[in-house]
Amino acid sequence: MFTEVLQTKSVMTLLTVQKLTKTFGGLTAVKDISFELEKNDILSVIGPNGAGKTTLFNMLTGIYQPTEGQIMLKKNEDDKERTLQGLKSHQINQAGLARTFQNIRLFNKMTVLENVMVGRHVRTSNGLWAILIPNKKARIEEEETIEQSMEKLEFVGLGDKAFIQADSLSYGDQRRLEIARALATDPTILLLDEPAAGMNPQEKKQLIGLIRRIQEKGVTVILIEHDMGLVMNISDHIVVMNFGQKICEGTPEVVRENPEVIKAYLGA
Repeated sequence: MFTEVLQTKSVMTLLTVQKLTKTFGGLTAVKDISFELEKNDILSVIGPNGAGKTTLFNMLTGIYQPTEGQIMLKKNEDDKERTLQGLKSHQINQAGLARTFQNIRLFNKMTVLENVMVGRHVRTSNGLWAILIPNKKARIEEEETIEQSMEKLEFVGLGDKAFIQADSLSYGDQRRLEIARALATDPTILLLDEPAAGMNPQEKKQLIGLIRRIQEKGVTVILIEHDMGLVMNISDHIVVMNFGQKICEGTPEVVRENPEVIKAYLGA
């Protein structure tokens, strides 16, 4: 279940990214990206198409291994900082990073609830034999999985749609279902890749409210987003990328006035 947390801002650095670089043959997609993520912050990564934002997300979540650089995670003050390099995606997920994707990835022929349960199983211990021949422990764990998954659906506003097929949801609800599935892993950091893409103004307003509620529950958020109204409204901190490099970093006020950012978005 979600744990209620004190809502004062933490000054603890949760994630440290140092000189992260990714090359594909002779192409450098991301070069020397460095930033720090404070606990309970909302950090937005912005930039024109092709800036390297999704490649950065793919390195943070283990889909790509960095060519150079470091990714360090420290979950709390008593926790020892650990590197995420070399870990597979499911191991990084277990370490506390969960994500959604730019292109929605759901199990369309499964129910809404079953989609969230898939995410929740990263926090269960049932093996193959316990699934094939359920024992008491496995049944209790499965009941807890259903309960936790329903809680996440209620949180994102989909509790009344738990038993319908995922592909019958509206586009905005499918986006929310992806977020519920990611939340089911009990993440420390939630990465959202263009969560507002394709949404109408009302859905975007609801999304802003949902992201703020996620932050209030103690989950730190990183998002890639092109909607500058949403970014400026919700972000504590912004990293701006262009041609694979960081060109600006700071508060929304600082980023809004930066000449390099204006040039990247509007052209010289």
